[in-house]
Amino acid sequence: MNRIVAAAFIFIVMLSGCAQPKDLEYRGFRNIRINTVGFSKTQLGADIQLYNPNGYPLVFKSALADVFLDNQKIGNVTLDTTLTIPRKDTFLVPVVLDANLGGALGNLVQALGRKEVTIRFTGTVKAGRNGVFVNIPINYEAKQKISLDF
Repeated sequence: MNRIVAAAFIFIVMLSGCAQPKDLEYRGFRNIRINTVGFSKTQLGADIQLYNPNGYPLVFKSALADVFLDNQKIGNVTLDTTLTIPRKDTFLVPVVLDANLGGALGNLVQALGRKEVTIRFTGTVKAGRNGVFVNIPINYEAKQKISLDF
C-alpha cells in the first residue's frame, strides 16, 4: 500500500512540475531607436519590459509577434536569442522591429508624433524550463507613452 501512495505522490509532483508557465506580463517598452531606414523596410529597436510571475526562472528561446500601433499593423518582431528570465522579476528583452512601411509609414509617423499610443503585440513566445518548452501566446495591449532616442 505504501508503494502505491509513494507512486501517486511522485506522479502528482511530476505533473505539477510540468504545469504550463503563467503568461508573462507586458510592462511597456523603452529605448526606442531607429536602426536603419529604407524605402520598403525600416528597422526599429526597442527594449520590451516584461514581468515573469512564475516562481521559477524560464528560458526564453524565441518569439514571433505582430506589432500594431493604434490598430494599424506596422510590422513584426522576431527574437531568436536564448535568454534566462529571472523568477518573479521584471526584465528587458532587446528586440528589433522589421517595419514594412509600404502602407504604414504615414500611420507610424502620426503615431510616433503623439505623446501616447495604443500598442498591441500578438504572437507566441517559446519558453520553458528543464528542457521542456511550450509556446506561450502573446496578446498584450496597452496605452504607451513614446519618446524616440536619436
